[in-house]
Amino acid sequence: MVCSNCRREIANESNFCYLCGARQQPPAYYAQHAPRRLQRSVTDCKVAGVCGGLAEYWGVDSTVVRLVWVLLVVFPVPFVPAVLGYLVAWIVMPRAECPVYVSTAAQQQTTATQHPAS
Repeated sequence: MVCSNCRREIANESNFCYLCGARQQPPAYYAQHAPRRLQRSVTDCKVAGVCGGLAEYWGVDSTVVRLVWVLLVVFPVPFVPAVLGYLVAWIVMPRAECPVYVSTAAQQQTTATQHPAS
């Protein structure tokens, strides 16, 4: 998948480009057939990737999820449930696979090999 903003190769399941931050629209065939999985983010993580994974799953910016979590921790009443919930999510959520970077030249060469011109 190529970023619509910076034109660099990114992972197919990315909602946001991790190089420039632009929101990505998944291809129509991918959006219809790919099941969404709740996973800890590998590319958008500060501590354990829980907030980044939730943001990718919900299709929102990870900053919004982090701000909501900080607000839950700052207010005195839900401090323990917010921290406990983060720790439980850290343990329960599987870690996403690392994205594979493919250079544009290698991708074009592979495409040309698979579909030779007649």
